[in-house]
Amino acid sequence: MIRRFGLAILAWAMLGLLSLTPWWERIEENNFDWLTILSSPGTAGSPITIVGIDEPSFAEFQHQWPWPRSMHAELIDRLKEEGAKVIALDVLFLEPSTPQADAALADAIRRAGNVVLAAEWEQRSDGYIDQQREILPLRSLLDAGATTGIAKVPLSGACIRRFPSFDNAFGRTVLDAAGISVDLAQLPQRPMIRYAGPAKSFSYVSYYQALNPREFLPRGFFKDRIVLVGMYLDDAPQLGVDMYCTPYSWRNLRRMPGVEINANVIDAAMQRRVAAELGQESKLALLALLALVSLAAFRQWSPVRASLSLLLLAGATAGASWALFAFANLWWPVFAPLAGIFTSWLGSGAGAFLEERRKRAEVRRAFGHYVSPAVIEQMLAQPERLRLGGERREVTLLFSDLAGFTSISEKLEPEEVAEIMNFYLTEMAAIVIGSNGTLDKFIGDAVMAFWNAPLDDPEHALHACEAAMKMQQAMQAVNDALRKKGVAELSMRIGVHTGMAVVGNMGSTDRFDYTAIGDSVNLASRLEGANKVYGTGILLSGSTADALRGRVPLRRLDRIRLKGKSEAVDVWTPGTAPEGNDEAIAAWQSHNWDESERLWKEIRAANPADVLAPLYLERTAAATLRPPEADWDGVVTLDAK
Repeated sequence: MIRRFGLAILAWAMLGLLSLTPWWERIEENNFDWLTILSSPGTAGSPITIVGIDEPSFAEFQHQWPWPRSMHAELIDRLKEEGAKVIALDVLFLEPSTPQADAALADAIRRAGNVVLAAEWEQRSDGYIDQQREILPLRSLLDAGATTGIAKVPLSGACIRRFPSFDNAFGRTVLDAAGISVDLAQLPQRPMIRYAGPAKSFSYVSYYQALNPREFLPRGFFKDRIVLVGMYLDDAPQLGVDMYCTPYSWRNLRRMPGVEINANVIDAAMQRRVAAELGQESKLALLALLALVSLAAFRQWSPVRASLSLLLLAGATAGASWALFAFANLWWPVFAPLAGIFTSWLGSGAGAFLEERRKRAEVRRAFGHYVSPAVIEQMLAQPERLRLGGERREVTLLFSDLAGFTSISEKLEPEEVAEIMNFYLTEMAAIVIGSNGTLDKFIGDAVMAFWNAPLDDPEHALHACEAAMKMQQAMQAVNDALRKKGVAELSMRIGVHTGMAVVGNMGSTDRFDYTAIGDSVNLASRLEGANKVYGTGILLSGSTADALRGRVPLRRLDRIRLKGKSEAVDVWTPGTAPEGNDEAIAAWQSHNWDESERLWKEIRAANPADVLAPLYLERTAAATLRPPEADWDGVVTLDAK
């Protein structure tokens, strides 16, 4: 446990160091994005309206970009007439147009007296020094009274998340024009933009509508509004046209126009909705606190309790981060704390697993020579079931035995007998285990197995029948080995029965095994021996045949009463029944000897190698000479075991 806690503390320390790196900061910015999405405050009460240079306006005007500056002059006049408080054009006018158009724009700016124009930075490098200078709009526009600001907001990683430097920013100039003061000293270091919402959260109209407000807009729509004018094109075909990734891009895979990003900057500054990142000291202190709490929570491992603790700690951490962001404008990056909590949970679980594995190995080493693997697994999974006793449940039982093995073993050396026996039993055991069976025991050359215990197997009868057929097929390999040694081949008889049995740990208090006992076990064993009567390799009881429900071709053989049993049992064998088989058996059982003889002769004629026809013809002949009692029920009693 000390080693486990040492590793956990080391993992937390590494996370603390990682959280200080720029690489990890890029990861944590995704956390900022989701907090932004989950706590969007909206734009209720915002005085900002965006006039978009959008697709509908291009379609209306049928002009390519750039539009004539006389159109912008007309727009400024309309907005001024409508009472706009500030008219801010996020459009660059860096190069001259026609003298008439430039003059018209300058005159409109002069008449309005409240116009802000966009400027931009120019980055130059001579190979040694990077230089940056501000590129301003045309001098004639500035002389007309336009103020300017840098419209481009710097990227934070791949997206725009942080405020621009407010000294000469577009948003700062717009606020100054609106008569709204922003105390720069109150802004936190590296402030984050609290976006009001996704694209088109602000009041929005198309350029062509703003150009003719009396036709398209309510009266007084622009009264006392801060109007921002800029490109607002669809994201997909125009990614390079003033469109940027924002926190909302992860949700809808769309970028936001630069004009709306500036609207968010201005609105956040006006509403004092500027997020500050928690300081490094505070983040490390919270990380250390969570490390202690998580180590205490996962100290004693229980899968359910540990998982609940994981959900509680992770939920509380994520909830606290959201609450600080939504109500206090504080951003606490929580990917490092969440990673630490999950690592503690995973490490504690892995440590508990390895400890449990060590204990299980000790149990196997201690008991592996005394009890079966099935019992060991039960001991590990359910120690309370280690007591003696069992449970009553339906199982399918299989008994197999080798015919003629005793005589063959007398002709071989003991080492050769052991070699053949080990090969045979290995083959049979693999088939039983491979078909979801439980190998109960070897009794000399006999094999006992059952299905549907200890694990439930809804198809236990089918799996037992398939195993019996595979075991018969596997005898070919055994007989190949015998032929190489110059001895006769062996045959195997198998009995299969489905019924109730008591299954569990049986034996003494010091030595026991997982086995099945009961009348069904005896019946399966008797069916194995009954193969000698019919010349078959596999006998199935009627209950097993019923459980197979026609999924395996079966041939009905007889209805018998085994020695020491009072109840009759139908017996079947795998294989296709010849035509007339059931009718021939029914004729025999109903005392119709002539019809029985005729039908069995037809079966023998069609199938000369049939093993059942000679038996029934012999029975029919005997019954004809010496008929049974009139009340005979058609059941044959087998005296041999």
